[in-house]
Amino acid sequence: MGLGIGRLCRSAMLIVSVVGLTGCPKSAPLPNSSYSEVPFEQVFDQVRHDIGPFALRGSYRVKVRGTGRVVPSLSGAVLIVPYSKFRMEVRGPVGGPMFTGVSDGEAMGFYLASENMWVYSDDLAGDVDLLTAGLEDFLAMGLGRVASPDLEPVETGMSPEGPWGSFAGNEGATATLHLDPDRGLVRMLELADSAGEVKLTMTHTAHMLVDEVWYPEQTIYHFVGTDVSMEFNYSAWDRLGSIPNAFGVLAPATAEELALSELLILMQNGVFSLNLED
Repeated sequence: MGLGIGRLCRSAMLIVSVVGLTGCPKSAPLPNSSYSEVPFEQVFDQVRHDIGPFALRGSYRVKVRGTGRVVPSLSGAVLIVPYSKFRMEVRGPVGGPMFTGVSDGEAMGFYLASENMWVYSDDLAGDVDLLTAGLEDFLAMGLGRVASPDLEPVETGMSPEGPWGSFAGNEGATATLHLDPDRGLVRMLELADSAGEVKLTMTHTAHMLVDEVWYPEQTIYHFVGTDVSMEFNYSAWDRLGSIPNAFGVLAPATAEELALSELLILMQNGVFSLNLED
């Protein structure tokens, strides 16, 4: 089975765009380590291991750069049940929620407080195939891992930072995973279109060890070809003893509703922009 790169790219672009359209990134620093010639396949076997049937809670501050506006560092938190359910919040400077995103694995919704808008999908598997591979793998790679168990690279190689592998997707798109042999994680993800142009990179630049498991401490998303980037700095990751009842996909009573498929068309046509400022 090939990686749903087109779906992965749409998932990544959607999530990062909706959070990040609030406002010149520096190049992401690479871990300072000396890597041996470890084959990609050997490290990839470690990357694909499951981190356990429990919920994770991450606390962070996010900094958005390159939007032409001065945007303060914002606090937030994310709940993840690997790897199909999530709840993500970004809070404004005075503490109120600016953005909330939630998925129960079948439906998904985003609430934008400044727009009083609820963007929803009641059938993720059928709605532009967002969850058939894309969203699950994007959530997993956000933790430095891969969700799909049967991915096979079409090309592998070695760089000074470690091994890499490229995966073919739909419509000629590709994803390249750069691995961290020291920790057995995805270090960087590059998403490229059919012309081979990289459109989005996600780089884990620092890590923290929690209960003998590595989690991201800093992650940078960069829209290549633009000045827009998002820097997530995590202060803590916690394993929760039980899965919280926090994944209900319900629209606020007074919110304007917009279907996810309609939003994607508007964004692709450049006729929809988001303002997450207070």
